[in-house]
Amino acid sequence: MVGTWGMKRLRKYLRKVALEAGHHVSERDLLIFTDHPPRWDDWTEEDLMLFNRTLRALYNSPVSFRVFEKIVATYLLTKKWRKQLNYVPMAKKFPHLADTCFDWQWWDAPAEGAWQEGLDFKTFATGWRNRKPKWWGKRWSVVDQEAAMRPFADIWLSNDRLNPATPVQDHEDEDDPRTEGYELNLGRVTGEDCRKAQRQAEIYLAWKAKGRAPAAMAHPIPLSTWARPLNVPPQSQDTVNCGRDRCERCTESGMEECRVPAVANDPRCVTCRARKKGCSFGSPLTHAASRRTASATVVRAPSNRARTRTPASSGGARAGMKRRRGE
Repeated sequence: MVGTWGMKRLRKYLRKVALEAGHHVSERDLLIFTDHPPRWDDWTEEDLMLFNRTLRALYNSPVSFRVFEKIVATYLLTKKWRKQLNYVPMAKKFPHLADTCFDWQWWDAPAEGAWQEGLDFKTFATGWRNRKPKWWGKRWSVVDQEAAMRPFADIWLSNDRLNPATPVQDHEDEDDPRTEGYELNLGRVTGEDCRKAQRQAEIYLAWKAKGRAPAAMAHPIPLSTWARPLNVPPQSQDTVNCGRDRCERCTESGMEECRVPAVANDPRCVTCRARKKGCSFGSPLTHAASRRTASATVVRAPSNRARTRTPASSGGARAGMKRRRGE
């Protein structure tokens, strides 16, 4: 990769290869794998390299980046395989391409600090992680391109994502975890970028519960804002709520912050006041009624808990570190 083959052309080629091999496509369908992954504590470094070789065979083929993403997310890193890989102890280092593809499947901000707006897999893999593919242009013949597609086709025919018969692939030596993959550029992002990535992850989880989460990191969650009303105290006096502490309307709208101004007898947040809507923190009407009835109105108090992810120990498992996009 990376070439111009779309899913239609790839399926046509796989069908041709299957028929030549006497394989009945209806038995397993195109691109479908039914092999089972090793148990999380049974993965060896050789297994990880073989899985990386499968990814590399596809990465060096003439399919487009979009098709590569689709196959990895849908057919190779399926739920069962992701689950076992997620628990592989951190002491077993992932080969670089496998690590890049695995990271791409999750909403967690990458090691560089934060997901940037519009950061697609091409930029993430070739720019941020320096994973070189084999580039295919118009000067390459159809015969050459089909020959480059053949290793992945053979892996699919074998129905084995860890097929030891797969030949060594171009650039595979650069994927060896014992080699320096890339140097983290922590200067790419600022502290605000990191906070924004964390807020996007929190919004994603809230939307996921309602079935609204986007299916891919290529479609980042927008952060909404509303103009601040003029008749409220200055912003410096606000109570700021983030994550799950936001009011229901701010959570639903994808607001990165839920700010409650210092207004007596009106605990509504800035967003609800600007939109002239009721707020789950309370409203002037409920408080007026409480004064008339001399009964206390319970208003949800903001939490001061820090909402940061606890990092795993260097020798621990990957369990709990990853939240997959679109699930």
